[in-house]
Amino acid sequence: MIDIAIPKGSLQNQTLQLFEQAGLEVKRTEREYNARIDDPRIGKVKILRPQEIPGYVAKGYFDLGISGTDWVMESGAIVTKVADLNYGKQGPGVVKLVVAVPESLEISSARMIK
Repeated sequence: MIDIAIPKGSLQNQTLQLFEQAGLEVKRTEREYNARIDDPRIGKVKILRPQEIPGYVAKGYFDLGISGTDWVMESGAIVTKVADLNYGKQGPGVVKLVVAVPESLEISSARMIK
């Protein structure tokens, strides 16, 4: 049996949809962290904060967890990536990057000067 950690928050709905599309509907109440998938191959299913998931998978509490690459890197957890998922906090596609500097520096472009 496989134990699974699913992220709550901004990644939750897209992850639940992913599992449903795979025929593995995650059943839970709205505020419940314990969930279940009616499939004999699936053991426990927990909905956790994404920043906690890499550490729990690394320690063997779960066999599979979905989390952002940023949380894997920040936690230092030694885990194996098995797939790239085309969704994230901002939805599918490319991550937006914002560059901000104090107005006192009078910088008007993020272009690199050589």
